[in-house]
Amino acid sequence: MAFERVRNLRPVKRYRSERYVLISLVAFAFTVVVVRGALKLTGYPQLGGDTIHIAHVLWGGLALFGSSLLLLIISNRWALGLGAILCGGGVGLFIDQVGKFITQSNNYFTPAAAPIIYGLFLATVLVYLQVRRPRSGDTRGEMYKGLEQMSGVLDHEMSRHDLGVLQRRLERLQATAEEEAVRGLAGAMLAFVMTQRPKIVEPQPGRVQRLLVRVRCWASRVFTRPRLHIFLVLASVALGIYAVLDMALLAFLAVAPASGATEFLRSLISLGELQSLQDKIWFSIRAVLEGGVGVTLLAGGALMGLRREWRALGIVVVGLVVELTVVDLLVFYQDTIKALVGIAVQCVLLVAALAYRRIYLEDEAEEAGQACAGAEEEFAEALLGAATDPLAAGRVPS
Repeated sequence: MAFERVRNLRPVKRYRSERYVLISLVAFAFTVVVVRGALKLTGYPQLGGDTIHIAHVLWGGLALFGSSLLLLIISNRWALGLGAILCGGGVGLFIDQVGKFITQSNNYFTPAAAPIIYGLFLATVLVYLQVRRPRSGDTRGEMYKGLEQMSGVLDHEMSRHDLGVLQRRLERLQATAEEEAVRGLAGAMLAFVMTQRPKIVEPQPGRVQRLLVRVRCWASRVFTRPRLHIFLVLASVALGIYAVLDMALLAFLAVAPASGATEFLRSLISLGELQSLQDKIWFSIRAVLEGGVGVTLLAGGALMGLRREWRALGIVVVGLVVELTVVDLLVFYQDTIKALVGIAVQCVLLVAALAYRRIYLEDEAEEAGQACAGAEEEFAEALLGAATDPLAAGRVPS
């Protein structure tokens, strides 16, 4: 009797994979910024002799190969973190030299390189956001994650949070899995976890974790709700005014005749942006997008000042996302420094808006929902009492 081989190759999301994608993302951005800054400060030195030039793209490839070998050979949990760092750093070293591979003259400084680097960074951010989204796990995926977490039990080092997650996952599998073999395996794993629990110690926080804790404590003391509210109002309005005035200035220079005043204004604009004025189509696209974002931020800041916070933050977040994902790509091609400064300011405002919404508004909405649910329960109980005892409900107190 011939047996048919069963293949189930559907991918399963790794436990806490979003953490490793975030590590790669940070390493990628950090590598590009450090390499570009170091080369500019040192005058773009070359490693090699008269005929040999060892470009840092080779070190990037070596880091990528090393991360692949590390993850193929070693199954310890720390290998994932180190592999993520090597992967992000390797990609950063590689993509930093993309200008040499897209031009006939191997031009490292071609203006097209910056938007390509930024576009890859944005694509990685989208991957991170997609991976970060919670998904309902099936039995197979939950068992994968449970087996992966068991390495912490074997190492006798695991946080109480992760240990609780593992215990609840195994209890759920033991109770709900359809196959009896899976329920038995989950029960055996749960029994092993409970016997090893007294031996498991909490991992000691590293320097980075301790620093993050201090930063959170400092931020909670300094950035109170009134201060953060004022910052969001002022920053949204200021950024909106800047975007509108910037587009108005460029539009004026595109149509104004040459004069002493226009020459002075042209001296304030970078060469790349002045050259972009000749391309009417791309300049019109940028003007519409950036001007629209400016108006959006102004509207969001005004609504924030009027205490219509939910709608205001929604408008501000949409405007900043459009600015970061579309407008900044166009600006990168024309003025890299201006784009980098703008991205830094926009990211600060975006983080502040998301933090304000998560810390204050969502908590208020949850409390209001709980109060509403409590009122509904009391109303339902009153109706039930009236239905079961109509005489008592209609009795007039003496």
